[in-house]
Amino acid sequence: MLLGVCVIAFGLLIQFKVIANPFYPRGTRQKLSEFSLSSEERMAPMETGGSYHYILTRTQAVDAYDRALSLFTGYRDEAARVNINRILESNAPEGLKNRARNLTLYMEIPGFDSFRRGDNIVYTEAIKDPLLYRDVHVIWQGMATNIVTSGTVTTFDFLVGYDTRRTLEGIVPVTFGQAVSINNERPLEVLGRIIPGGTDAPIVLAGVAIHQSARLEN
Repeated sequence: MLLGVCVIAFGLLIQFKVIANPFYPRGTRQKLSEFSLSSEERMAPMETGGSYHYILTRTQAVDAYDRALSLFTGYRDEAARVNINRILESNAPEGLKNRARNLTLYMEIPGFDSFRRGDNIVYTEAIKDPLLYRDVHVIWQGMATNIVTSGTVTTFDFLVGYDTRRTLEGIVPVTFGQAVSINNERPLEVLGRIIPGGTDAPIVLAGVAIHQSARLEN
């Protein structure tokens, strides 16, 4: 999946065009029978050594994969990723993890027009367990501060929830791989991909698009 040029429209809507995978046309997800688990994969023993974020039973691991595949078939990629992350951070068999990783290769980068708001993960949930939401796309509202553009990269601190100037849920560093224009005196929405961070910033966002317009100030 590739990103094309950015499109800047009136009201500061900045979104990066997604170039679809030509080998995987939209509308073919119902035919992905090759991702279904075999009986051997369903009965594979769970890993017993090592340190894992989640300890699952075989039934829980298989159920998580089946849910992910069902959500993916229904074009609910972000909800599917949550189930996949639970598998990848668990003691699930390596074969099942590989199946889950391969499924993510066919997922699409959403835009504001295609993002499923019903599957949006709020900041207060994401901060509780960043590994569970790794690479999940979200749309959060807030304000931008400490905006820096250097060459073709723009970074800023995102004051999540502060679009109303009353409640600050948290501060999230955001990085765009393209230079973007942002008015730091007006609220904005950021569409970005969650990346687990460190102690100072448990979550960072890889920016995909921003939307900044007068309606966000209402």
